[in-house]
Parts: sequence; structure tokens; C-alpha cells
Amino acid sequence: MNLLDFFVLAGVHVVKIGGELFRPIPNLEQCQARVELNMTPQPPDGPGAFPGGFVVAVRYGVLGTPPFGRDDERYFGLEVIVNAAYRQELGEPISFAAFQEHHTSLTRQLFPLLYSYAQRALGELGLCQIRLPLDIFPRPQEVPTSVH
Repeated sequence: MNLLDFFVLAGVHVVKIGGELFRPIPNLEQCQARVELNMTPQPPDGPGAFPGGFVVAVRYGVLGTPPFGRDDERYFGLEVIVNAAYRQELGEPISFAAFQEHHTSLTRQLFPLLYSYAQRALGELGLCQIRLPLDIFPRPQEVPTSVH
């Protein structure tokens, strides 16, 4: 089930945007940015409840390391935390259990928003040259073709 067929994003509350530069990136050196996305639906009766909808707590983390580097060789770290409120607009009412089971279908909508917050934070750290992935799903590898 794709929840985007039933729900609209009613609002986003930014909880935290923060980054830290651990050491400078040597000039012209490649950098690997590992992106992690965690989404957790919040119980409808818990703190931050949204009447008529559901809230998803989202954490978008980035760790910058040298290519093939280890976490202890990190250049920078970045974290974006938001609460996204969704209101159901279509269909029969969907239970929290069903929302919780299918909440990952909201990723396609939230990822670009989180990307924009993260890119802005990287710019503030002076890391404008770092480009994060625009989508959570990697592009399929191009298959080489040969002509005979």
C-alpha cells in the first residue's frame, strides 16, 4: 500500500539540524558521504499527536569519510531530525497499525525535503562541493553494450 495515495503532508516540524566538521577535507580529495534514513511512526495517543492524522519522526544522518574510509577517519557529520505530520484525505480510515506497516512508502516524498535541509547545512559548514544523493534508491548500474 502506498500511503501517498491516501495521505497528504500536513506539516513538518524541524527538531534539529546540526553538523560538525571534524577535520578539513584535503584539496581535491574525493569524499564518501554515507546517508542513513530512519523513520518511526509515532503512536496517535503519544506526545506530539496530530488530530486526524499521524506523525512520523524522521532522522537523516550523513557521515563524510575518505573513500573506503572508516568511521574514525571521518571528515564531517550531519544530522537532520524532523517530525512529519500526515493527514488522511482519501479512502476509508486507515489504522495506525496499517500506517506503521506501510510508512516507508512516504520516503519518496520526505527524502527530497531532508536532502534540501542537509545540503543547506553542508553549505554552512563550507562544504558546498559535497553532493548528497537526490534519491534514497540508487540508479541501476548501466549495462555495457557491445556492437558487432
